[in-house]
Amino acid sequence: MSLSSKLSDISRHLVTPDNPARETGTLDYQCCALLHNFLVEYSWVADGRSLADLDRRSFFERYGDEAEEIRERLDPALIAFLEAIYDVEGSVFYLWVSGISPPDHMWFCHFGDDEGETLTLYMTNCGICGHSNGLMYHQRHCKATMALAIEDMDYSQPIEDHPELWHPLETVLSNWIHMIQLGKITATPEETDCEKYGMWAWHSYGEAQVDNTVAAFDRLVETIESRMPAESLRPAREGPLFSDEDLDAASILGSCFVRGFLTRVRVPRFEFIAPGLLVPHDREAFVSSQVFTTTAVSSDDENKGWPCTVMVPPVLLFRATDLTANFDCWDKYRSLSPFCDPYRVAEGDHSVPAGLYSESVPRSGIDYAEEGFRLILPFSLVGGEGGARYSNGGELEKGTVADLFQHGVKPFGGDCHRAQRLERLFGKWTELVERGVWVIDERGVAGTILKFEDADKGSWRDYYIEPDCHAIAPPRPRTPIRAGLHLRAPNFHLARLPAARGCRNHQPRDRVAAHGTGREDGAGAESRFGDRGGRFAGAWSEGGGYCDGGGAAGGEREEEGGQGVGGERGQGGGDEGGEAGGGGCDGEGG
Repeated sequence: MSLSSKLSDISRHLVTPDNPARETGTLDYQCCALLHNFLVEYSWVADGRSLADLDRRSFFERYGDEAEEIRERLDPALIAFLEAIYDVEGSVFYLWVSGISPPDHMWFCHFGDDEGETLTLYMTNCGICGHSNGLMYHQRHCKATMALAIEDMDYSQPIEDHPELWHPLETVLSNWIHMIQLGKITATPEETDCEKYGMWAWHSYGEAQVDNTVAAFDRLVETIESRMPAESLRPAREGPLFSDEDLDAASILGSCFVRGFLTRVRVPRFEFIAPGLLVPHDREAFVSSQVFTTTAVSSDDENKGWPCTVMVPPVLLFRATDLTANFDCWDKYRSLSPFCDPYRVAEGDHSVPAGLYSESVPRSGIDYAEEGFRLILPFSLVGGEGGARYSNGGELEKGTVADLFQHGVKPFGGDCHRAQRLERLFGKWTELVERGVWVIDERGVAGTILKFEDADKGSWRDYYIEPDCHAIAPPRPRTPIRAGLHLRAPNFHLARLPAARGCRNHQPRDRVAAHGTGREDGAGAESRFGDRGGRFAGAWSEGGGYCDGGGAAGGEREEEGGQGVGGERGQGGGDEGGEAGGGGCDGEGG
């Protein structure tokens, strides 16, 4: 029996661009329980254990009277979710979160700020940050967002001021599964060179991300070439843009995301890939423009927090024509350079070429994106009202030179510093060409790099990358959907789950109906959070405790996970076949 056949088939329930979450006004508790339980099963099987030994107690069965005491403060659909999930004690649920919050922790960080409507559903893993919080859930709006630390809560609260950061719970869980599909996050019992929390390991990039980025670049090239006069195209050249020998000459690491990308993409038949950014047709010029790949990592650098790790330097992919960057900042304690040590640019050094760079990362560190990029501009952006913005809609800080097209706050997990994916950038540039925002001439994309200043001149929507998971479909019964799931892990092979058709028209179970969830469409309970806030007085439970840099305060329980029984499960996986999830949520994405 294959490993995939041991796991629940959740392909029809994953939120994807073709199968978006539906706005029903309540929590799709059955879908969310299936996705939650799949993640529990995934890490359990990855650890070499049999699902027959999995303790399937629910949240309420695990915590007993303690859980019953908070039942009246929970929305009926959330109760149904907590009754249906596996809450396995002693395990780490996912990379970002240890598991469902214990009853006395759910409101610990909220202090009755919205009369109990917002709670912390999943707790951040201890060690990721101090003053940890977790995945917050708003019971009236039925949406969730991540705030790893208490300090991050202000980015997304109140929900009415930041609706773009709150998503249906099934969207968040689908994003977490999509990260597994990409090979970015995996579950393995083995020792790894990268940081781990429990079974969960964070990889600097996944091989599927190389594939996706190559495809996105080739689409951009085809889009530009198809709009150029045939007589102006450069002669076709077989082979990839660069060979391994070329990259060796540029001192690029033998195995890294950039090498995988540059040795596979097609050679563009034009000069400019974006306004003012040159395609590196000249091997010698490409090699000589690399100012970071030969930077030595000294013992002093290792003592700055990156011991015993491979440092991946930034690589200049597309240079701005004869222009350099200025990273000097008015604040002497800050730098505008986005690169990690030892690639920080010293104040007063204005020799670094402007252009599009790959991300610099310490391989063993968590929350770094080797598949990311930094567009280094030869001018600073103004930002502010009407100016350039992050993907989450936040305004860029005045004076930045490296934040255009970046994420900002990440509602699915991760810190603001993590770079946006190069794949998404190429997709955005393709859109700008197709819409005619960027003009094509006989040399490729017309204009100079100053074109990017339009982001500060009222055209910020053309220069920010919208998160993938904003699309919400209206509730429709029997909507046909198709989704494939391909799980990738370095320590074992999970066969591809088959593509499936189905519909989200769950029928309410009897025990859920007992809580008053009798909707005809089976979507779950109507929210009972209206103008009844008075009953949430005293929502903050004293004597709770939260994880503060690895320690617990005020509480006795430090379990990372939980046990649980509960929800109905999809049929087991099956045949080999079906492609990896083709889009999913932008969860590296915010």
